[in-house]
Amino acid sequence: MWGNRQGWIYSVIIAAMMIWFMWDLAGVPPPPTPSGQFPQLWKPIELPVSPDSIHPANDVCDAGDNYRKAIDHYLRDPKLYDRFYNPLPERPPSGKAQPAPDRIQAIDKRLSGLSNLEAIELIVKAASCRDVRLFVRNPEEIVNYNPTEPALDAVRRLGDITNQVASLYQAKGDATFAAHYYDAAFALGSKLYKERLVHAELSIGLGLMADAAQGMKIAALRAKDEAKIGELDEFISRNQEYYQSQVLPLWRTVNNATSDNEALARSAGDVLAMAKTPSADRMWRTESLLRLGLYRFNAARKGDQVAAAQEVLLWTADPDASIRAASTAASQLTVEQYRLIH
Repeated sequence: MWGNRQGWIYSVIIAAMMIWFMWDLAGVPPPPTPSGQFPQLWKPIELPVSPDSIHPANDVCDAGDNYRKAIDHYLRDPKLYDRFYNPLPERPPSGKAQPAPDRIQAIDKRLSGLSNLEAIELIVKAASCRDVRLFVRNPEEIVNYNPTEPALDAVRRLGDITNQVASLYQAKGDATFAAHYYDAAFALGSKLYKERLVHAELSIGLGLMADAAQGMKIAALRAKDEAKIGELDEFISRNQEYYQSQVLPLWRTVNNATSDNEALARSAGDVLAMAKTPSADRMWRTESLLRLGLYRFNAARKGDQVAAAQEVLLWTADPDASIRAASTAASQLTVEQYRLIH
C-alpha cells in the first residue's frame, strides 16, 4: 500500500533536514544596518584646509623610496636616534638657568650629532616629492592584527626628530634651517595623511603636520608675518575641528574594543556599511574589514556574526592591495589568534 518503505524513510529524513535547515535560517536575524549617526561614513576623508596650501610638493618623484630607506636606517640602530631625541639632561651649574651663550653651545652640541642620523636627511630629501607609495607597496606590513607596528613606530619617531631638529635651529635663531626641517616634517605628515591605509598612519600624519605648523607659526610671529600667521591658524584650527567632529567619533565606532553587547550591536551596521561601500574612504574600509574579522568571534548577535563572516570573504581579490590585505587577514584570523588579541 505504501510502496517502497525504504524510499519513504529517506523522504521523511530529507524533509526533516529541510525543515531543520529552514528553521535554522529563520533563526538568523538580517544583517545589521547603519545607525544613521554618521553620514560621513560614505565619503572619503578630506581635510577642510589642504596640506598643499602650506607645503606644495611638485617634484615628479616618489617620496616612498627615501622614506623606506629612512625606516630601514632607523630600525638598524634605533638607539642612535632615540639618544638624539631624548638626550641626558645637562644641569647648569648651581641649578641656575643657562646663560644664552651656554644654551646656544648646548644646542650646537646636540645638532653636531645630526650628521650621524642619515635617516633624517632622507626625510628632508623626500620633502619635495609629489607622490608617495610607502606602505601601499606591501600593505600587509601595517594592515594586520599585530600588537606592534615597527615601521609605523619608526616613521613616527623620525618625524618627531625632524620637528625637533627644526625647533633646535629655531631656538638658536637660524630661521632658514628651522624652516628647512619644519617643511620636511610637515611633508612627511602630509604624505602619510594622503596614503592613510590605517588609522594609525593617518593619526601620525596629522600629528606631524600639526607640530610642524605650530613651529612655523612661531617663526611667522617672530617675523610679524600676519598673512602666514592667519594661514597657519586656519590650518591648525579647522583641521583639528574636522578630525574631532568627523573622524574621531567614527573611529571610536570602528575601534569599538568592548565586551558590551549593546555597544557592539550599535556599531555593527556602520562597520559593515563602510567595509562594503567602495565610495567610503580606503582607511575606513581596511579598518572596518579588520573589525569584521573580530566580529566573526565576538559579534553581539548571530546575524552580525554571519554577515561579518560572509563580508570578509568578498574582498580577497579586490584591485586595491590594502583592501585585499584587510580582507585576507580578517577571513584567515583563527580563534587562537583572536584570543591573543583579546
